[in-house]
Amino acid sequence: MIEFSFPQQIAQNVCVINNPQYPLLSYQHSFRQNFNQCRGQTQEKKVPEQPIKQISQPQSNLTEIKQNSLIRIAEKSQITQPNNFGKKKNGNQLSKVVTKMDKNNNNDDIALIGINNKIQNQQNMNQKIQSNRYYIDDLITAFQDETVSFSKLFRDNFANSFNFIPTLKQVQFIQAEDKEIQQKKIKLDPYPQNLKFKKTVIFDLDETLVHCNEDESMASQIVLPITFPTGEKVNAGINIRPFAEKMISLLSEVCEVMIFTASHECYANEVINNLDPQQRVKRRIFRDSCITDENSHYYIKNLEVIDRDLKDIVIVDNASYSFIHHLDNGIPIISFYDDKQDNQLIKLYRFLIQKVLPQDDVRPLLKEYFKLDQIDHFQTIVEAVEKMYCIE
Repeated sequence: MIEFSFPQQIAQNVCVINNPQYPLLSYQHSFRQNFNQCRGQTQEKKVPEQPIKQISQPQSNLTEIKQNSLIRIAEKSQITQPNNFGKKKNGNQLSKVVTKMDKNNNNDDIALIGINNKIQNQQNMNQKIQSNRYYIDDLITAFQDETVSFSKLFRDNFANSFNFIPTLKQVQFIQAEDKEIQQKKIKLDPYPQNLKFKKTVIFDLDETLVHCNEDESMASQIVLPITFPTGEKVNAGINIRPFAEKMISLLSEVCEVMIFTASHECYANEVINNLDPQQRVKRRIFRDSCITDENSHYYIKNLEVIDRDLKDIVIVDNASYSFIHHLDNGIPIISFYDDKQDNQLIKLYRFLIQKVLPQDDVRPLLKEYFKLDQIDHFQTIVEAVEKMYCIE
């Protein structure tokens, strides 16, 4: 990305970064900084990969007892560093995990020898479980085996939820009055009669469907010219998540598809134009539809502005805290950067088609499946994973 001073008039029009991991700093605006602000980052920057030997070294900060339910923002950088996951105070890795399903066949011996022998002993049942449990089975694997390729992404993703969901529950957001909500509400026509599912699936943009490289020297699939309202231009390198374009196409045939981003229109529209040239996305929703706190530290996606019944809305976002007020409507997904072998959207598509969209009300299923409303009940990340998704 080009480095030079960003014009003052542009700096005045660009909102602050909505990244709760880092405290707001006083700085002189550079072109790259303001471009990042314009695209509304809501997730951590990609951390350089660490050697596997480092990942397996025990750390203690994840097993320390919380002082209270509110986790300070300053502690986030410590918690999301590599090498902090899957360890208990006694130095052991996360205890061998078996699922809560098929409890009648579970016993202490099976719990000790872990999920691999369970698959051997009851192969058909477990293959069915493994094929259906989007996110959760990969999350458990990530805590069991720190050497698998996706382990750190899942552990970091869950750590973000573990820390920021309780934090944001304590934040006072500027809630719009009912009248203002009605004025901002996005009016929509009734669902078309030919849709198989009268449901709305909303996707986040950055790190969920695409990733924008901050440095123009980094390899990118496409380069898009972004024009700011002042006329200034920058070339944005974009990586598109595998299956993103196909999934939008397939889902739009059976349900309503939208994109809700904390980015500004000048950036997001260019990316979506390339991602969805056939305009299958029913509505694009931007930062001005988010709610924020008094200091604009956070931008939260407010589903109330969408003219649909909440029982019919699903939101997919790599930052679960971005839908803090609608946890029962949310589906987490790990962050995407540049992995050409990423298959999370394929798994997500199957989960949506087979499990979520057929529901009359999506909220009970998603609440029971992900249990995000329970995440602040636990003292450590390991305990949360074990109690929320594994046998106790």
